[in-house]
Amino acid sequence: MFPNQDRTQTPPYYAPSNYQNPMQHARSDTAIPYQYPIGQPYPHNNIFSASVGNTNPYIQGQILPLPEVSIVTTKSGFEKLDAKDGIFIKQKIEPLEIITCCETENKFYIYSLTKQGDKKGKKIFKCKEKSSFCVRCCCSGECRPFKVVISHCDENDESDGEPFLKIERPCACTCLCLNRPEIRITCVENGKDEFLGKVTHPFSWNCSINMSVFDDRSQQKFNIHGNCCQLGLWCRCPCALCQNINFTIRTPDGSELSRLYKRSNGCLKQTIADADQFVLFFPSNCTSQDKALLMCAVLFMDFRYFELNPHESG
Repeated sequence: MFPNQDRTQTPPYYAPSNYQNPMQHARSDTAIPYQYPIGQPYPHNNIFSASVGNTNPYIQGQILPLPEVSIVTTKSGFEKLDAKDGIFIKQKIEPLEIITCCETENKFYIYSLTKQGDKKGKKIFKCKEKSSFCVRCCCSGECRPFKVVISHCDENDESDGEPFLKIERPCACTCLCLNRPEIRITCVENGKDEFLGKVTHPFSWNCSINMSVFDDRSQQKFNIHGNCCQLGLWCRCPCALCQNINFTIRTPDGSELSRLYKRSNGCLKQTIADADQFVLFFPSNCTSQDKALLMCAVLFMDFRYFELNPHESG
């Protein structure tokens, strides 16, 4: 309390105008422990000190704001797919493959899709093949074994994010209707090892493309069909006419649900590199697990039909 100040005065207490501060003539290098300007209210329940040359926010009647804390929530892979009506799958062009003409491990990026079928926004997933050099250069698409890890894509694209799905294709010698190729899809997010389903490539007598998608209970969910009367299935020229191929996504009984397109990457890019891109529209009322299976089926189709080793392409 200050001298001659009414003790019954309610807070905040103000210094009287005639009060002489005993520390106003203190040396400049001396700390002033409890100096406070005359005529300003004292803050309650705060112990403060100030030195000459330093500013104290309480002395100036200011209150420090609380630091902003940003909470980053990471969506799971199924949550990302659940919010999408379609995806754009783009294969990365490998400079080493262009220079050496040797097949390298494939990488794919997955984007969101506009209603017009164009990619939009940032990458949401990154798909990376894991296979040996001998397998890539010597085995055909019918028996070529591989593993593909689908990971969340980070901001700078310098490293793989957390794994989401794993695709495994064992080596199998296929002859007509015997020992047909298939892949198994496993969810490995957050340390899981949960079987999600499989995709098989059944034999077709009319040379059409067919892919059968099964869930974890071996019940067929979809059938991807491509008519054989399309130039892109027979001619490997880099022009758009020979690169654009249309597929339909059907129910097991043949009812059409949605569409899948293989798009040209441009004549020049397609000439120097074998990099494919696909546009996948998900069927309506499709679960996130079904969308994951269809995404893996498109990757399997690319490995099966559109990835050629040097012997096949030459």
